[in-house]
Amino acid sequence: MKRKNMYAYRSGHIRAGFTIIEVMIVLVIIGIIGAIVTMNLVGQTDRARVSATKTTMGTLQNALTQLRAERGSYPPSPNGSFPHEILTIVNDTKDAWGNEIMYFAPDPYPDYYGGPFVLISAGPDGEFDTPDDIIVRPKPQQP
Repeated sequence: MKRKNMYAYRSGHIRAGFTIIEVMIVLVIIGIIGAIVTMNLVGQTDRARVSATKTTMGTLQNALTQLRAERGSYPPSPNGSFPHEILTIVNDTKDAWGNEIMYFAPDPYPDYYGGPFVLISAGPDGEFDTPDDIIVRPKPQQP
């Protein structure tokens, strides 16, 4: 007589399905993969926003250079806001996080940096005077 495996049958049916441990292991693996994918996407998003902000700041720099060519000097702005004339050239003066890009002319530190103006974005954290600020200055002109 053959011996039956008492765990293989239950009320005449073959045992089917997964144990709770197997299901939990699969869920943990899916969670780990999801966390890795999320972290990579967040990093890509920030890099894309930094790149978009630098592009916007380059456009603003070109617009300011155009105004300088027309007027003979960069428009003054000691309080950080853009002059009205710039808004007729560019559509937006905000960075990729929706914060205003600051424009100072003359540059508050001309001796140190040597530029006639400076453009500053608060960067990802939205706070000025932090290490993640994005700063653009025109290259010093050769005499």
